[in-house]
Amino acid sequence: MNIRMERITKIFPGVIANDNIDFSIEEGEIHALVGENGAGKTTLMRILHGELKPDSGKIYINGKETEITDPRTAIRLGIGMVHQHFMLIPSLTVLENIILGEEPMAKFDFLDYRSAKNMIRNILNRYGFELNLNSRIMNISVGEQQKVEIIKLLYRNAEVLIFDEPTSVLTPQEVESLFEIFRRLKYEKKSIVFITHKLEEVMKIADRITVLKSGKVQGTLKKDEADIRKLANLMIGNEIPKITIEPSKVGKPIFSISNLTLLDKNGIKRLDNISMSVRSGEIFGIAGVEGNGQDELIKVIMGLKIPKAGKIKLMGEDITKLGVKERRIKGIAYIPEDPYRIGSSVELTVWENAISNRMSHDELVGKFFLDFENIYSFSRKLVDQFEIKTPSIFSKVGELSGGNLQKLIVGREVSTEPKIILAAHPTKGLDIKATNYVRNLLLKLKNSGKAIILISTNLDELLEISDRLAVMYKGKMVGELERGEFDKERIGLMMAGKVG
Repeated sequence: MNIRMERITKIFPGVIANDNIDFSIEEGEIHALVGENGAGKTTLMRILHGELKPDSGKIYINGKETEITDPRTAIRLGIGMVHQHFMLIPSLTVLENIILGEEPMAKFDFLDYRSAKNMIRNILNRYGFELNLNSRIMNISVGEQQKVEIIKLLYRNAEVLIFDEPTSVLTPQEVESLFEIFRRLKYEKKSIVFITHKLEEVMKIADRITVLKSGKVQGTLKKDEADIRKLANLMIGNEIPKITIEPSKVGKPIFSISNLTLLDKNGIKRLDNISMSVRSGEIFGIAGVEGNGQDELIKVIMGLKIPKAGKIKLMGEDITKLGVKERRIKGIAYIPEDPYRIGSSVELTVWENAISNRMSHDELVGKFFLDFENIYSFSRKLVDQFEIKTPSIFSKVGELSGGNLQKLIVGREVSTEPKIILAAHPTKGLDIKATNYVRNLLLKLKNSGKAIILISTNLDELLEISDRLAVMYKGKMVGELERGEFDKERIGLMMAGKVG
């Protein structure tokens, strides 16, 4: 199947998501669609999948103009999509999820499960999948769930398969398994669109690469015409700042967790006997596939959840029972995953967000009134020091880009001279330039003697800047490695629960 999208334009209130885009998919190719967060990649593919209607432009399938009105029309035409967040029902089995909405019927309107199983087993054998059709989705790994999504499309005879950020929740081994599936699909003359921002993966698997920036195509290159720097320059329009790593000057442990256990409301362990310590002047990385207790650990460290057992100490003092405000005063800073929803109040101004964690600091807050002269001066210095692009400190932070908002949050958090910084997925959703800025800033803070806990699902990021690394799996710490022991394959196995 060959597809041609011509002059596609999609406008949302206040933003042109796709601006006169031409994009093509050839039979039997892997076509990577890359760009910054918000470049228009997913919007373009949601149009092809029938989820969105373009404001203008045309789609041609095998040379014939075609209107795709909804996802059911798309799959009947042979176009399917695996979304970043899977569309599976956890309580149903693998088999039930695959056939849902396309159940084969026997006589007297009974479901023909035997026929469905035979069809699915043929697909499993053809592509080398190993899945128990009777397992419930809630009981299988993320990588296996992704395979279920792929089989759903193959069961419906998809010829073009669209994958939206498919490696973001996978271990390195699962990524390799996915790419092997891509190769098998390509061998079968099926076409793949691979939406991603991971340029190393693009160079490994793609035949052609299209780069989007601000809703426009910056170029389409064959693999042998591209390299990572060229693609990055097309994505962000200028050179990327390099990561600068200096030898670590690690001090004494200043933060520790011992035998920490957290139960949910049903009495199920979400954190299971966790112990760790962090030294001044080091970045302690925590790896793991999303959903293995990282969010719960963040909430316990910040005082948002109280553990069932265990102790948390900062500078030798037990802070286990202290609230969020008290922990901040003691010296814990927090850079959250979602700068818009958790890290800021988007309806407030830059200056209001800049001081939101400093209301008890005398230099900004007088005895009875806010010291606006000092507040405005402090906010302007913060904007200058952290290179935050904003019209003024009186602008609402909701108007800032993700990268500039994250710079504001980082600046705000480190301005209180904390003893330890908890950075939770601090570069998630940022473009390459903003990502490297934040990573360099974390390294600079480390070199100044700060202790940093870096929680991320981006293993490459952790391997690049961490001094030590622990792995979380099902609420447990299943391993801890010094920098000299880092091995991507070994860590990937630990992320999958295979210790040793």
